[in-house]
Amino acid sequence: MRCRLELGNTQADFAVDAVAAFSIGEPFELATDLQQRFIEQIGLTVLYPYLRESVHSTAAKLGVDTPVLSLRNPWRAVD
Repeated sequence: MRCRLELGNTQADFAVDAVAAFSIGEPFELATDLQQRFIEQIGLTVLYPYLRESVHSTAAKLGVDTPVLSLRNPWRAVD
């Protein structure tokens, strides 16, 4: 899966991408609704720390204020 995070502040606009490939060995069919649930519940949770770190390190390299982002996946519903 591929995820793109776009955000900005008064000093800069950021766009970062991250990609993750998930496999279990043997190919199989997965219903569309289960694919969507996996992406939302697992995929985004796996990729979010990499997106966050990329924004943080890019801001540091540019010498601009770092956007404040949650440590946890902000799109994941709290159970």
